[in-house]
Amino acid sequence: MVKNKKRVYTEPMETTRENKIKTWRILEIDKLIRTGKFPNASDIARYFEISRSTVCRDIEFLRIFYNAPIEFDQLKNGYFYSDETFCLQKLDLTEGELFTISTVYPLLKQYKNTPIEKTMRTLFDKIIAMLPGNISVDTTVLGSDISFISDPLPVIDREVFTQILKALKTRKRISFLYLSGNESQETETKQTRRSALPYHVICHRGNWYMIAFCNKHNEIRTFSFSRISAPKIEKEYYTIPEDFDPRLFFDTSFGVWNNNRRKEKVELLFSPCLARYIKEHKWHETQVVKQNRDGTILLTFETNQVLESTSWILGFGPLVKVLNPEDLVKAIKKKAQEILDVYVKNDSPENPKP
Repeated sequence: MVKNKKRVYTEPMETTRENKIKTWRILEIDKLIRTGKFPNASDIARYFEISRSTVCRDIEFLRIFYNAPIEFDQLKNGYFYSDETFCLQKLDLTEGELFTISTVYPLLKQYKNTPIEKTMRTLFDKIIAMLPGNISVDTTVLGSDISFISDPLPVIDREVFTQILKALKTRKRISFLYLSGNESQETETKQTRRSALPYHVICHRGNWYMIAFCNKHNEIRTFSFSRISAPKIEKEYYTIPEDFDPRLFFDTSFGVWNNNRRKEKVELLFSPCLARYIKEHKWHETQVVKQNRDGTILLTFETNQVLESTSWILGFGPLVKVLNPEDLVKAIKKKAQEILDVYVKNDSPENPKP
């Protein structure tokens, strides 16, 4: 009589990176099955962009190593947990894997199909490799309990990204078509041919910009990658001036536009109802926060992007008042009046509400 031998699951040798990706994938498969939508191998393969055979190995891995009660429903053509209370209670993870699952891969999703996805993936892999040690983590804290919300990202052509960085590295002049953002409505789709000498590249909240000497205007200007097309590296070489300082052209808190390269002190007075909210945030690296006796909050900071801060300030509505500088006070008043004019115009007899 031959006794049944316990089945032993032997995994093929994998690289460190593949192991970390598999750990993340196992958790994601568990989450997909727990949704109750009966995903099958083809559904899961499309979700991860992997083969069906890899999915089947992952399912088997869950069944054997974590006793996952995974069954296949023939009628609904998908996997489900026969025990609805099942979940992966503990996984033995390295700190790097935990960092990967909870932070890196959700962030990578934001840059999927962008020119920098591969570069960021390599960078994150290097960070992960530097984190030592083993820990245990309760998997209930991962997955759908944590969401990452990114700003809407512009569409950037891969060739634009590649050519600008190449021109900057080789110090060669670059020509391109550019769609200016300050053109009139009648000519907003008109592109003009530009020629520039790239001095610096900035990524601000997912938006990419090139600071370059513009041959057309004979001065340093800022160009948005998303408005550039048909880039071409020319033969002409150039050198970046020794006194060029990229920090004069942007503020990490407010952006890169409307810059007079001179820092000004901004003073904002916030309503008492925003006291806790203002105090618990780091709005600017130079900020000073003071609470007055009446409960109001005085926030001061220095920036070379004074006018760029208007949109942020307007977001607080009537709960903030600009005290200084005077140019910013005038800019806020102008914007507020423009907003009011839109509603007054729409409410007029000539423009009845729909």
